[in-house]
Parts: sequence; C-alpha cells; structure tokens
Amino acid sequence: MAKNRSGAVSQVAVASQGDAAGTYSNFTTEVEVTDRLLLSSGNPKKTAEMIQEEALTGEIGRGTPERGLEVSEDSIECMVPYSHVSGTDFISTDTLIAAFMGNNNLGDTGDYNICQLSDSAIYALTLAYVYGTPADGQLKVLTGAIPTSMELSYDISEKLQASFDFAAYDFGDSADSTNTCGAGTGVDAIPHIGHSNIMGQHATFRIADDDTALEATDQLTVRSLTLSIDKNYDTDTYGTPENSGHTDPQKILLPIVDGRRDVTLEFEIPKYEAETFITGKDAGTSYHADLKFTDSTNNFNIYMPNIVVEDVDIPMDGSGRLTQTVSCILGRRDSDLLTDGEMTFSERLDEADVNVDKEVGIEMNNDRTAAIL
Repeated sequence: MAKNRSGAVSQVAVASQGDAAGTYSNFTTEVEVTDRLLLSSGNPKKTAEMIQEEALTGEIGRGTPERGLEVSEDSIECMVPYSHVSGTDFISTDTLIAAFMGNNNLGDTGDYNICQLSDSAIYALTLAYVYGTPADGQLKVLTGAIPTSMELSYDISEKLQASFDFAAYDFGDSADSTNTCGAGTGVDAIPHIGHSNIMGQHATFRIADDDTALEATDQLTVRSLTLSIDKNYDTDTYGTPENSGHTDPQKILLPIVDGRRDVTLEFEIPKYEAETFITGKDAGTSYHADLKFTDSTNNFNIYMPNIVVEDVDIPMDGSGRLTQTVSCILGRRDSDLLTDGEMTFSERLDEADVNVDKEVGIEMNNDRTAAIL
C-alpha cells in the first residue's frame, strides 16, 4: 500500500533545549517537543560540501569525493495563534518567539509572559518534523536550532504570520527515540485543534513622537505591517574538537553575535491623506509605537520604543487611490535616556515596572500560566 506522505498530513512541533551560551550541551542535546507549530512551509536539511580529488594521479576521472563540513538549517513560515494548552502541551508559537528574544519572565500577576531582546542568551531549540501520517510517516529532528532571524507580519485580511531562519547543530533521526510519532502518540499526541488565531483585524497600531506616552488618539489605520529582526549571528565557523562541548569538527560551532542587530519596520497606510511621516522623515523625528492584538480574551502585544522613518513610498500606479508605505529603522532606547514617553510592559516584575529599552519588546497573555522558557 502506498504511504501518504503529503504536506497536508505532515506536522511539526518544538521545544526549548535551553540557553546554549551558558551550557554547551544545550546546543547539542535533543529534547522532547511540547508545542505544535501551525506550519505553512519549511525545508529542514543537512548538506555537506563534497571535496573532490584534485591530485595528479594519471587518471582523467575523479576518485571518490570526501564528505566535508556539514550545514544543518531550516527556514520556516507559520501562523501565530493565541496559545492553547492541553495538559502540558500547547498549540503555540510562543517558544519560537521567546527563544529568539532570549529573555523571558512571567509577570508578577501571572497573566503576561514578557519577552525582551537579550544581548547574551542564545537559546537552542528542538524541532521535530513528521513527514506524512503519524502511522506511517517519517520522523526527522532538527537539533540545536538557533533562530537567527525573525519576521512578524500581517495583513488586515489575514492571520498573523511568523518567519524564522535557523542554523542548527544537526538534522536527522531522533537520538535514542527522544521524539517519536505514531497514531495518537509522541508528536501526534500534542493537540491539533482548539486554538484561536491571531487575525489582522484584531490589531490596533499606535504611533507618535517619542516624548509623550501613547494614547488612543495616536491610533493609525494601516493595511499591513512587517517587523523584521536579524541578529547577525556567525553561522559558518568550524573548529577542531575539545573535550568540554564541541566534539564533532564537521558541525558548526555554537553561533554567536557577529555584528549589531538589524531591526526594521514597514507598514502600509491604505489612503494617502497626510504628510506626517514625510515631514517626520525629513526632520529626523523619533517615534515610538505599539501593535496590540486581542480577541477580547487573549492578548499579543509588540512594543517599539525608538523608531526613525527611513523612507516613505507613494507609488502612482494608474488611476487608483494612492497609498503610503513607510519604512523605518528601530533602535534601542537606553533607560537613562527615557523621558515621559517611556514604554513599559503591562505587568511588573518583582514589584517594579519594566521599561522597554531594547528595539522591540513582546508580551503574551494566553493559556500559559508559567514562563515560556
């Protein structure tokens, strides 16, 4: 009987291996996955450079090539739901986002998970992929998957989407059956349904000069929005083994920061009615903004405390209405420079307000009752 290994019946789940910057084994050790991803595309793989024979051997034909350094990687796109819990498992993108951000805490009242960009933490993930039905599919695992870039985007007519690039330690079969899959077991036992999607129509976007706190009057009508963060990690460095962590010279060393973060924001205003951002671009105005999604029960909030407009594009394409596409660069906002316009997360930590002083801060209020990481 032919096996059904179509994408329609395939599935993917994830879990955090821990901060590999503090413990190298957190980069190399697979863990059991707990969070189902609502994947729309991905292509995990392991490749290696094949080193051909170049010596003069008296033969025109080449000998057997040698397998060189390995590259394990993936780039995925997935929907971002309001996280849904069933027992100890989730339908959720929270783990991907929190691991990328690198700093995660549960607020004092236990409602919001707060995620801040970390300059030092490097979280690794296990992603388990089931190709085909759980009964006769093929299970493969991406171990030590370091998210190196993240993009969050939405259109008013669609769901919130997330894209991630990963550089990983290895891709292949599950080690010692840490992850399994059968009908109703292993990966397939993680809940499939019950979640609520984050929709573009759930969004409220506010933006204003950064010297005053955001108010309801600062709401701006936007059609679509994309937030992009690239951590500029070094993902192609190899070295000889040593006995405390790095043991396989064919695999990459733990990716680390190899330059400054690049953080950008782009949004489309569906009607060209004001000169606000053209004037602000020319004047070098500093803005701050928040983007909040809610279905009246759950919340997903993004804070951006330091925004400078780089470009405003107003295409004239035929006789239709004119739109504006505003492209921005985001920077950190150091705490000692904050004024009356400072941004804080919805919950306190250790009875103190938490300022958003990196380029981006994210918080989620959903079914989770503990910290994500």
